[in-house]
Amino acid sequence: MAGDWIKVESVTPDKPEVDMMANELDIDHDSVVGKLIRLWIWADQQSISGNGLSVTKKMIDRITFHNGFSVALEKVGWLKGVDGAFSLPNFEQHNGQTAKTRAATNRRVAKSRANSNAPTVTKSEQKPLPEKRRGREEKSTTTTKANFTPPTKDEFTAYMKTALPAINPEWSDEQITRACHLQFETYTEQDWHTGGNDPRKIGNWKNTAKNSMKHLKPWNFGQSQKNTPSHHSASYVDPTKPRMS
Repeated sequence: MAGDWIKVESVTPDKPEVDMMANELDIDHDSVVGKLIRLWIWADQQSISGNGLSVTKKMIDRITFHNGFSVALEKVGWLKGVDGAFSLPNFEQHNGQTAKTRAATNRRVAKSRANSNAPTVTKSEQKPLPEKRRGREEKSTTTTKANFTPPTKDEFTAYMKTALPAINPEWSDEQITRACHLQFETYTEQDWHTGGNDPRKIGNWKNTAKNSMKHLKPWNFGQSQKNTPSHHSASYVDPTKPRMS
């Protein structure tokens, strides 16, 4: 979704765990950091706290495009659990909605302090703070959101099977079903709020889902009769087979 971001510490490339993983996987440190960021982005999209990830080690290896990456994560203590119930320790301290809100608040406070010596303006000239403006917007949409009823997974999938092919005819029913299940689980975990720095309750799920999923690539959700690896030889990735580095 537009505006999404994750927090990465500036010392991450030089952490001992990164060095251990580079030696374990026989790749350079920058490659390890890049694959970690790819995994953290995926985890941030799929969960709120980085816990209870319903994935397998093979799936983690596919997400990072390197066999054995999940095992290396376990060895340095950055992955806990078993297939179907993994967690990323301390993930919520830096990412996830709570950590992002805290980071955004800290930046806003710091910016406010930096501007504390700015020339004083009269009340009529002063613009309301973002929180006050948002409060006014929320009041105007309270009635609409109070009546919001989330769709079922079948309703969500049925609508997108009509919407996505109209945007990109290369989508197949199987690919849309896989993509919709992932997107539906994300919305459910987020309590039907948008992502980003300023999450808001979704009012029109059809428009939100269509705008979010129209940028997805069909071939990232498996092979189909409509599109095969030969059609997208440069970028097709079979999600059922780990990619060798």
